[in-house]
Amino acid sequence: MMVEMVEGGPSAGASLEASAAMRARFELLVVRERTWKDGIAAATTDLVERALAQPALARAVVNDSSERGAELSVRRRDRGQWVDMLIAAWKHHHSSPPPECQLEFFFGALRRVIAWSLEYEDTPARDELRMRLRTLQGFVATETHLPPS
Repeated sequence: MMVEMVEGGPSAGASLEASAAMRARFELLVVRERTWKDGIAAATTDLVERALAQPALARAVVNDSSERGAELSVRRRDRGQWVDMLIAAWKHHHSSPPPECQLEFFFGALRRVIAWSLEYEDTPARDELRMRLRTLQGFVATETHLPPS
């Protein structure tokens, strides 16, 4: 997917389109796995690997620092759609209510991991990124951190 760039990063429209495509792929990877833990691991690994390979695409999810007014409102709605997707994926794997606050935290942390991926170009730094990703996956995917089913 090509992302239209403007000064400072991708255009707002291109960012939203790329973010929606990444969100759909993430959800597909979570729900196709047998368990929540396996789905989160597969989806987060794929997302970071794609971010490392396609930095412009990654910026679509994390680049909103320069937006104001209506554009910022649209980006906030996009972030809400990511959390809504995580809730739907949770419900696919569990009969218990989703831990909405934890899923919001997870998405914020995931955005940070993606932002780190934009800073890392050498192999040792990418290995560090992958280690941080595993830590993040362990936090959100470990059932003991979540309400009982």
